[in-house]
Amino acid sequence: MPNINSSNNRFINQPVTQTAASYIVSQLNDFIIEVTNTSSVITITLPAPSATGNVGKAYIIKDTSGGAQTNNIFITPASGLIDGAVSAKISSNYGSIQVFCDGTNYYSFGSNNSGSFIVNERVFTSSGTYTPTAGMLYCEVEMVGGGGAGGGAVAPGSTGNSSGSGGGSGEYACGFFSSSQIGGSQSISIGAGGTANSGAAGGNGGITSMGSSPLISALGGIGGLTVSNTTLSTSSSITGGLGGSGGVGGAYRVAGSPGSPGTLGYIAGVSINTVGGNGGSSYFGGGGLGPAQDQSNIAGGNGLGYGSGGGGGVANQLGSAKAGGAGAVGAVFITEYIATSAASLPVIALAKAAWNQQSSQTSFAPGATVVQISFTSDAGTTPSNTGSRIDLSALTQNEGSGLTISQFQIAIAQAGTYQIIGSSAFFNTSGGISGNFQCVKNGTTVLGMGILQDTFSGSSIETGSFVVTAELAAGDTIDFRASSNQATSFSFRAISLAINQLPTSTIVPLAAWNMVAGTAQLMSPNNNYYPQSSSLTTFTLPIAAAAGTTMQIAGGGSGGWILAQNAGQTINFGNQATTTGTGGSIASQNQYDGVGLLCLVASTQWAVISATGNLKLV
Repeated sequence: MPNINSSNNRFINQPVTQTAASYIVSQLNDFIIEVTNTSSVITITLPAPSATGNVGKAYIIKDTSGGAQTNNIFITPASGLIDGAVSAKISSNYGSIQVFCDGTNYYSFGSNNSGSFIVNERVFTSSGTYTPTAGMLYCEVEMVGGGGAGGGAVAPGSTGNSSGSGGGSGEYACGFFSSSQIGGSQSISIGAGGTANSGAAGGNGGITSMGSSPLISALGGIGGLTVSNTTLSTSSSITGGLGGSGGVGGAYRVAGSPGSPGTLGYIAGVSINTVGGNGGSSYFGGGGLGPAQDQSNIAGGNGLGYGSGGGGGVANQLGSAKAGGAGAVGAVFITEYIATSAASLPVIALAKAAWNQQSSQTSFAPGATVVQISFTSDAGTTPSNTGSRIDLSALTQNEGSGLTISQFQIAIAQAGTYQIIGSSAFFNTSGGISGNFQCVKNGTTVLGMGILQDTFSGSSIETGSFVVTAELAAGDTIDFRASSNQATSFSFRAISLAINQLPTSTIVPLAAWNMVAGTAQLMSPNNNYYPQSSSLTTFTLPIAAAAGTTMQIAGGGSGGWILAQNAGQTINFGNQATTTGTGGSIASQNQYDGVGLLCLVASTQWAVISATGNLKLV
């Protein structure tokens, strides 16, 4: 990718300043600041954003001592802010941060200490309009001007020869811009490659730029020239076209390379070493080749990489005029850093409430169900023995198994990947109490369960929790239920519940590990399971799963496990595969055998990506 090349090339011959103590950065001389000692806290002071020549400047600060987690490295501008704060810090061993200046403040980009970004590439090889992707915070703009064409060779007649010099490559420029500098959009103008002309000088490359002012520009290379003789008597040459230079804006720039000379050579009236010049190489690739064959007529080669120059042409005795190679078109590469903030995601209501101690124990018998109603004064707070507590015995019973929080039922409006988190505390007075609270989809499918258990005698408070990731469709409903094996001496004190949509296009869903106590479990996409039964546990692949879904089974129960399939499903394990459909399966041979799966084709084809032990395929 172009930006990878430019990132590598960018650091060639760039100054590296080593410091073992706090340091004031020089705007003229510093680029990479290497902190070699973090035995104490270090402060790196950046130049004032408004300093002359500092607009668009970028700096890199790197911990090479490996101690920044203990003694942080603080990066503080002489004035202005950095990402809206008075300073930034490197707080991880061998961490780094990259910043650029817009003339008023500093902003970090591409840093392992500056938060989470989505990185998006935009490429322009023809003129148009750059409209930033929603959520773009900063962008890096790289560009190159058009390459100059190689010089053409004239028709030399019966006793002469001619050659052209190579065209120069376009200038490279790079700049860093915040979303406020870019605004709603910016025009992109791509410099054209120089025109190849037969028997004449090559055309110049065009200017590449962004913005009408412009914000940043890179000039094109100059076309090659032509040289000829009417008699094979003297040697001569002509210089190549100059590389582009002199653009405006941005953090730094590299002048284009000049083309090679075109040459004519003779020995005793015989033409030798008549050579067309090579085109100048640009930041993004090589120039076109100039021919080096005597007694022949060959046009120059076209520029190869974006912004490279064309090669010069060659014509010998009685030959016709030849053109140089055309210069390569310029280009613009934009690397966007886009925030992954939840603020850009659909807003999902938070289901959270305090559960109040019941005043009557007899109503909470196993299997009984109760609907919670609105609280009066202490909802969402730590329960206390006040009159605002809800007497569960006075509430209307509901169908089903377990306690259903019906007024906190969540209806899913947008399909996607959701993370659901629950935690609970309960109080008992006799010991030997157990219970659970569950996350239930569409009133029937249990997605996650938190186990509550106390084996000690006497009064105590115990807790349980679950985290589950699920693919939910529009219209699905999510409820939460609780139940106990005891009719007395048991009361819930607090439950906290939340559901959040994950940005599935950029974040890999968290895979929850779910304990399976029974002998049958329908698997849910992007969830992991471990059996605990002394009998064989049968897992079944989900009926529907998106490509890219992952799941795992870790051995645990002494009864082992078997993974069954639905109609049309197949599991591939290396060069082997299960029988397609309900007759196919993978099974453990030992208690702690395990398997990891990846969905290759939505819902139907799975592949084993990790395996522990000796698995059996059917």
